Amino acid sequence: MGIPEVSTREELLELRQHILNGEYSTALAMIDELDEMSRKATLRNIRAYLVRLLVYLIKNQHKGCLTNSWAASIRHSVLEIQELNALRQRSAFYLQPEEWEVWLDEAFDDALYAAADEVAGGRYTPFTLTTTLDRAAIITQAQQVLAETYYYDRQEMAQRLNQFLQSLPGGAEWR
Repeated sequence: MGIPEVSTREELLELRQHILNGEYSTALAMIDELDEMSRKATLRNIRAYLVRLLVYLIKNQHKGCLTNSWAASIRHSVLEIQELNALRQRSAFYLQPEEWEVWLDEAFDDALYAAADEVAGGRYTPFTLTTTLDRAAIITQAQQVLAETYYYDRQEMAQRLNQFLQSLPGGAEWR
């Protein structure tokens, strides 16, 4: 049996009480803890969208085509990552551009397992699927599109994503 979760509302009420009681060091420690919990949750969400992005880039490279569904999933994943990654009106970020390669490399295996389950009705194992892929190329594609999220607002990024999608295998036909 795990430690019972305390709701954010309860934590905020407790924090308020510490401040009212003049227990500032305890209140500051709680703020640090809440901030760390929030950061971890955001990073977990970013990682989930990275896995999803990689799944569809894997499927795209393996099949050499781009479906409407895959394009929508890639687009949505990148836009969600852009939104989650930004802090303080896009003046700071959870992850910096140079960190994506490590994050993508770590997420790749999870994406490979998920993609293996979906490609060709699950006939491929992750091990056989990986032999048909250029892992470095997929990570590079993802890195390049994620790097653009730092320089464009959501609307401009959506337009950039249309160009990115058309550059993928089968993207010209998808257009």
